[in-house]
Amino acid sequence: MAIQHFNGWVASIASGSPLFSAPPPGFRGWLTAAVLGGKAYARVSTGTVDVIDPSSGETCGSLMVPGSFTLGGDGSLLHFDPHGRDRTTGLCTVTVYPNVLR
Repeated sequence: MAIQHFNGWVASIASGSPLFSAPPPGFRGWLTAAVLGGKAYARVSTGTVDVIDPSSGETCGSLMVPGSFTLGGDGSLLHFDPHGRDRTTGLCTVTVYPNVLR
C-alpha cells in the first residue's frame, strides 16, 4: 500500500509488515484508485488515464480520454460536463463508462 499526504507520496508499506519504505519511483502526481481488481493503480490527468504497476511504479498502459475524468471505485470512468449544468438543480451532467478499468 502506498501512502499519500496532500499532493505527495510519502511512503509504502507491504501487507503484514510493520515497516515503512519509500514509495515506488513512479508514484508521482495523483493516483485516484486501485484498478484491475486491485492489481494496479490509476493516475488521472487531463486527457490520459495511466495504469501504474504497484510494485515498480512504472506505467504499464495508458488510456487516452477526451477532457477531464475521474474514477469510480468499481473501475468506471466518470466524466463531469461543467457545461451541462441543469438550470433547476444546478447539478452537472455525469456520463458513466462502467467497469473500464475493472
